[in-house]
Order: sequence, then C-alpha cells, then structure tokens
Amino acid sequence: MSLSSNENKCTVTVVGGGNSAHVLIPFLSASGHKVNLLTRKPKNWQKVITCELQRPSKKKEMITYGNVNHPSAEVIQTVKGSCEKISSDPADVIPDADVIVLCMPVHQYRAALNRMAPYINRSKKEVFVGTVYGQAGFNWMVHEVERNYRLENVVTFAIGLIPWICRTMKYGELGANYGTKVMNVAAVTPRNRFDRLKEIFFDDITVRWHGMALWRQVSMASLEP
Repeated sequence: MSLSSNENKCTVTVVGGGNSAHVLIPFLSASGHKVNLLTRKPKNWQKVITCELQRPSKKKEMITYGNVNHPSAEVIQTVKGSCEKISSDPADVIPDADVIVLCMPVHQYRAALNRMAPYINRSKKEVFVGTVYGQAGFNWMVHEVERNYRLENVVTFAIGLIPWICRTMKYGELGANYGTKVMNVAAVTPRNRFDRLKEIFFDDITVRWHGMALWRQVSMASLEP
C-alpha cells in the first residue's frame, strides 16, 4: 500500500518532549497525519516544529541554538510539521488519538499510562499505545491499565531502540536528525497488528524520509532494558 494513501492517515498524540518528539512531530505531520502533543510544558512549544536532516560538516566551528553550542553540520533537508493541539491535560489530546506514542524516560512510563488511560477512546476499533524506546515489561504496564480501566481496544507496541540518531537543537522548536538505522525492530501485541502499524506509523517516521529502513517484528520479551 502506498505511503501516501489516505487510508493510512490518522491522529497521533505524542506524549513527552524528548529528542524523539522533535523528530516525530515534523515527520508525522508532514506525512499527512494530525499530530497532538501532551507535555508538562505547553507554553515552551511552538505550533510549528522543524526537524533538520543533517550530516556532519567538515568545518570545526560551533553553532549556537538557544543557550546550547552544537557542532556545525550540513543541512540536507528541512522538514516542518505542526501540532494541532498542545496541552498538559490528557483530556484535550488523548480522546482523538489513533496512535499514542511515549517520548520520555523509561521510569515515567507507568505514571504516564495511568494518567492517560481514562481518556483513551473506547469507541474506536483500536488505539495503538506504545513507545519509541521499548523494553521488556512495557506490555505489562499497558496491560495493567487495560485491566484497571477496562480497555478492550488497545494494541501495544514498543520499538526496540529509537530508530534514528537525533537531538534537540532548540527545545520545543527545532530538532536534528542524522539518519535512521537500517534495521529496526518492534514488538506489537497482538502480533497480527504489526503490518497495520507499519503502514500508518513506522514507515512514515523512517522509510519516507531516509529510504532504506527495514522493520522486523520481535517479541516483547526480547526487548531487554
């Protein structure tokens, strides 16, 4: 199925403001998805987020973004994407979500899931809930909120490692991406939803922008911390 197919466009809520959020928002928005952001710092985020696809520069000079110095780099492509909604309240950005992806330190996963769970839309056929940095046990955290909140339409996913090399250049405004990993792994439960998630999410955060990027399905237990 074509990457540009309208059948593959959905509403994605990014949760957290880590390095990966500064890549996911532009990549997904520019691919045609509606993107919302759940963050503790909504006032620090711009409506339009930019991601620069970069490669190292031969120059040894430093450049400054905000108050942080970075090595100079050659910008190959600039990708811009917008957030439809930016909020610290899950009631504002979770109910519409077809995909919810956590971009935060691992120790915050459980609390974030419990905070979001009451607002996951039970009327949707399925809602994908996952993280860009997976580990064994993430599915247990999701299953816990499924039981506690009687959620029956959740599909769990966890990417083995963040699929690109990236960094935040200016918080809430600009990220840098230095390329994707050629081989990426992800665990999806139920397993038969892997291909669907690849169509609506995985390919649009890697293949669309970097061409060569493969995805392989693994078990959740194989994602060691």
